[in-house]
Amino acid sequence: ENKGLEIAVGLNVIKDKDFKWTTSVNYTANRNKILRLHEKLGNTYPIGGNFNVLRIGGSFGDFWGKTFKRDDKGKIVVADDGTPMGGPDGYIGTSNPKAIVGWGNSLSYKNFTLNIGIDGRFGGNVISNTQGYLNSFGYSKESADARDAGGVVVDVVKQDGTAVNLAPAQKWYQGIGNRDGIIEGQVYSATNIRLRELALGYTIPVKSNVLKFASVSLVGRNLFFFKNNAPYDPELNTTTSVGGQGFDIFGLPTTRSYGLNLKLTF
Repeated sequence: ENKGLEIAVGLNVIKDKDFKWTTSVNYTANRNKILRLHEKLGNTYPIGGNFNVLRIGGSFGDFWGKTFKRDDKGKIVVADDGTPMGGPDGYIGTSNPKAIVGWGNSLSYKNFTLNIGIDGRFGGNVISNTQGYLNSFGYSKESADARDAGGVVVDVVKQDGTAVNLAPAQKWYQGIGNRDGIIEGQVYSATNIRLRELALGYTIPVKSNVLKFASVSLVGRNLFFFKNNAPYDPELNTTTSVGGQGFDIFGLPTTRSYGLNLKLTF
């Protein structure tokens, strides 16, 4: 069952002889719920080869995987050497955002135009096996910073209840990293805000019986993030299958592109 809301609002902010500015905002939110599965599947069914699991009462896009072992107060439990201990498989997040927002602006002054597109995704999670492996191998900046700091700053306890505030980087990250590690430790917020597109154009004055119109523009797409909580682009998917959403394992990074457009009308 899907229920959603989409709102689009546009406004002419300035409109005079030489200068024009229009702005628009799109807001989209969608919620889904799994009502039932085929009787042969029971109450759960894994899709893809990852951690996406369909469960009655849950949502399409929910993540299930190995969790941290926790005490009765909810604190993560580590072994005596600082290695985090694994608990049972459980719910660890969802790839579904709470909202997706787009903000577009178009400005023109005489023969010049400027288009700016900003996208924001708020809520939801992603799993980065890539970061888990790099951390466990000690190849990432995160693990290097932890080694330089003398360990990973944590708020956990040993099995006897002793508080631990600093865990050895190698023990901590090797307990979490890779496919067989504690997947809960590889879950990140998917919230991000990016400059989706920036285009600067110029309409070339023409005086010709043959050429009616001419314009040139510089276009940049996916230029940078204003905010990104994940260690990679949350829009990246490992595969195009339904089970590959919100999951990364050494996928190729998304690209930043630049282009030059020339438009001629005869």
